[in-house]
Amino acid sequence: MGSNALLAEKIEALEEKYADHDQPFQLVFEAIKQLIATPVPPAKELGFHTLPSASSAKKPGHSKV
Repeated sequence: MGSNALLAEKIEALEEKYADHDQPFQLVFEAIKQLIATPVPPAKELGFHTLPSASSAKKPGHSKV
């Protein structure tokens, strides 16, 4: 985590240095920031989940004809 903070500081310094340049530089810096950003952990899924059993797959059901 510390290395990401140091890297982010260096990128900010470079971005300030090249702030007066054209738009492609800004796009590059924005892409780099997204790549080094700390990922947000996915939210846990709520609810009760079951696995289908082999016997339930073979049960006779209503079939449409």
